[in-house]
Amino acid sequence: MQLIRHRPPRRRPCAASAFVLLAAALQGLSGCHDPIERVGAIWPIGSIVVQDCSGDGTDDVLAYHLTGESGAPMRSLDALSGTDGSLLWRVENVDPGEYCYAPQATDVGDSNGDGKSDFAVSVMGQVSVLSGADGASLFAIDDAWGRSHSGRVDVDGDGHPDVIVGERLYGEGASQFGRVCLVSGATGIVLWSSLGSAGERIGLAVAGVRVQGAVLVVTLARRDSGGLELIIFDAAGRRFRTISLDVGVKGAHLLSLESDEVGVPDELVVLADDGRIYDLDSSLVLNLAGVAAAIGNVCGAAQWADETGGVGRQLAVIGTERCHVLDLSTGRRIEAFNGGVGGVVRDRDRDVTIGNLIFDGNGVRLVSSSGVIWQKY
Repeated sequence: MQLIRHRPPRRRPCAASAFVLLAAALQGLSGCHDPIERVGAIWPIGSIVVQDCSGDGTDDVLAYHLTGESGAPMRSLDALSGTDGSLLWRVENVDPGEYCYAPQATDVGDSNGDGKSDFAVSVMGQVSVLSGADGASLFAIDDAWGRSHSGRVDVDGDGHPDVIVGERLYGEGASQFGRVCLVSGATGIVLWSSLGSAGERIGLAVAGVRVQGAVLVVTLARRDSGGLELIIFDAAGRRFRTISLDVGVKGAHLLSLESDEVGVPDELVVLADDGRIYDLDSSLVLNLAGVAAAIGNVCGAAQWADETGGVGRQLAVIGTERCHVLDLSTGRRIEAFNGGVGGVVRDRDRDVTIGNLIFDGNGVRLVSSSGVIWQKY
């Protein structure tokens, strides 16, 4: 990967394309697709909101996009200012490897203590943690085919948020049961790992969440007999609860929400591939929060700010054809639109919401109830 800082953005026309199915590729929430051919253009494949990595107090945006001719595109990772969409830095030649179209990235919080949020990205058979300040590599986890990772929670209590990596392909042949690892955000050392066992495959998705003062690590596992399990680990890596989903559920995503304290995930939502939404409550009981009709296959999700700027019980779910905004409390669908969603941009110094991040064939844009705040590409 080649790092370029403060490179002036290139602006070229971008014809409309539907890539809702690619919306979650950057978030680590979907499979890998490569259905788009574009010639001589720049276009975004996925975008997520990351906590402030520029030091101005406002959340910023991480966008993966392709540049160049059809058949030989240049793949770049851009950090954009959440304030105005300007380019903060760019990492060029980001190759996700032969098994995936786009790298998967996750906001992991401030790992190196510089006051700026960092992120993990899966490329070429390893998980790397990159500095949010300039995109430089902080540390890498070699041979970690992590197609899911999560952060922003300090599991080991050292004051640095840690990185949770799910490796669903870990192992060989009949012993490919998957693995979940907890990696120190301060040193990059694997603190503990847990292997799947016969009859299951763990690491399909991972998340960290704080419940009643305790930090927990959660992973999705697929049972050979059918259906999924939600496996919960304590901070030391001990399994202490397994929750079974309906046998008919073949796939699901995990979404950590900030509902009480901004910046700290304290609620976990499970989005099943049939459109059902489950909420893990403070007693670690999985409740059916609602059924969202007409979503189709769930490709990803992100938290969503309502018209008043409130953030909490609303989320946007990326479905087969459209993105659906849902009320988590009731499962009621509020609206639907074409495109993908990357999260909520906030001014954390003033504790106010700026807007929701949306991306589609017209590029990446930040929108509020008053209209488009900025647009990129």
